[in-house]
Amino acid sequence: MSSRSKWTRNLIMTISLVFCGACAKATYISTGNTYPARAEDCPIEIYTTKLPTRAYDEIGIVEGAGSWPMESLESILPKLKQQACAAGGDALIMTANQRGQNSEHSVTATVVRWIDED
Repeated sequence: MSSRSKWTRNLIMTISLVFCGACAKATYISTGNTYPARAEDCPIEIYTTKLPTRAYDEIGIVEGAGSWPMESLESILPKLKQQACAAGGDALIMTANQRGQNSEHSVTATVVRWIDED
């Protein structure tokens, strides 16, 4: 590979990395009760291998996506959390984390709200 080709490839990769943050996106779909939005940076618990032991109400689904390899779970997760906070959620139960054939990385989670036990 010529030095010009390497330079061009490196330039394209650098530009892609700079705009990487704008690539990740997430959308929320309500499937249950609605709750007031919480602060954008509210704490959201993440469950990946087990279900919560607390009682909860499933309030929606959040789907996140980005272009692989630029977008990973670590870069998509903040977008999922923002959507969960906006929906009034307390936690995300991860249901899918996959890379598609067309370089798309997609993540799906159920948004839940804790049911207060009095």
